[in-house]
Amino acid sequence: MAVMKLQLNTPVEITRDLQVMVTDLVSNRTVTTTANLDGTVNLRNLTPGEHRVKVLHPNLSFPVLDQPVRVLTQITTLVPIKIDLSIFENTPIRDIAEADLGPVQQSLSDAMDGAAKQNSKQGGEPIFAEDWNALADTVGDMADASLELTRRVSPTGHDHPELIEKLNEIQGNLERFLDVFGRSMAQVQRQLQLLALQQRADQALDRIPDLTPARRVEVTDIVRTLDDVRIDNPYVYTSRFKRVGEQLEAKVFEILSTAPPEVETEPEVQELVSAARTMSAAKPASSFEAEVQQHLKVDQIGAGNFGKVIGTSPGRIP
Repeated sequence: MAVMKLQLNTPVEITRDLQVMVTDLVSNRTVTTTANLDGTVNLRNLTPGEHRVKVLHPNLSFPVLDQPVRVLTQITTLVPIKIDLSIFENTPIRDIAEADLGPVQQSLSDAMDGAAKQNSKQGGEPIFAEDWNALADTVGDMADASLELTRRVSPTGHDHPELIEKLNEIQGNLERFLDVFGRSMAQVQRQLQLLALQQRADQALDRIPDLTPARRVEVTDIVRTLDDVRIDNPYVYTSRFKRVGEQLEAKVFEILSTAPPEVETEPEVQELVSAARTMSAAKPASSFEAEVQQHLKVDQIGAGNFGKVIGTSPGRIP
């Protein structure tokens, strides 16, 4: 049996709430544990080979990390776990100090007093230069006070900088959530696609009389190659998705060439051919969103992917 040691990069306040799940991809045996406060996780009695590590947090509906790991045989497998700490950010709105409006209020009060002194003129009285200058000074003081008020209450370009900062943080968190959600949705769709394609292939091959086991294995092996890239990025997966469709369509027609003509019109055979053609027409996708759209096109064939896999157990193709 083998030993694996994980090292998380999270601080104590996050590490203490994390749950670590390690699954053997061959036996589907899962070990669940918690990390030490220093971020270390020691796992013993593991079977050497391919495993999958998931790190969960109770406040998040999606895994904070999900990655494959190969457990070595002769030595301890050391795996640094790099978790994006930004997904835990929830910075309080910055407290902006109240603007000191006292000087502005005093300036406006003085301007009001100056204007009141010029409010006692009677009709026909002369306006002397001194009176005019005092009135002009009062108007100027009011203008200066108004300008100062706009600077103190509403900073140039940003009415509330603390809200702008918080909205930017929320937007970043939302974008990260959507990325993880899209990845999780694509993973579910991939597994459904894989199982549904195997079901379509089995049902179609069952309609072909005198089919040799070797021929059936040839079709199964083509479908199986999708499982090899099930956790890769959208471009790698959809490129394989397209190639599997091309190979599957060619192999089915090769088998049908030696089968009775009426077999080609069987609904199960037509459904497999339609699925293969839809897959072969797909274009490599650069995002999980585009990949999911391709899955939905295949899902529209027949009973759909979910309808095909009802009653089957999720997991790898045996």
